[in-house]
Amino acid sequence: MPWIRGELEIQGTTCTVDVRGNIRQRVDVNRDDPVNSVRLRTLAFRVSGEIGGGENGSIVFEQNEVDTDPKNTLVRTRLPLKFKECDMLSFSATFDPRDGGEPLDLRTDGPAVRTGYPNQVPARTRSATFSGPSTWSTPSTRTGWRPS
Repeated sequence: MPWIRGELEIQGTTCTVDVRGNIRQRVDVNRDDPVNSVRLRTLAFRVSGEIGGGENGSIVFEQNEVDTDPKNTLVRTRLPLKFKECDMLSFSATFDPRDGGEPLDLRTDGPAVRTGYPNQVPARTRSATFSGPSTWSTPSTRTGWRPS
């Protein structure tokens, strides 16, 4: 699940970020539309990478909590088979600056929406976009994240 040359704004500074990682999900029955869709329960979500080519530090995005009420869906949109995957992810980010400063821990204030259109299931690659900007918070600051 690569995210290449995304934009990340941390405390008013915009940087590029290249991350790689994975999302693991379990398929559950979607009682609202069992014929055309399934629910996807997120079991694990973790990606990490370098900010500004490693010059500005590193970042890790991880799932906040266990997905007890999955909102994620995989929908068959039409025939021949086309799919739409929509994930609602609440996660945290840890920014570790290279300059020796204090690490910055952030949490999403609400779920970030990730949408993709895989050609097959399971998808060989996960090409998707995040709707944004998402708002993050710590006890003392707020910052924005604008995916590209």
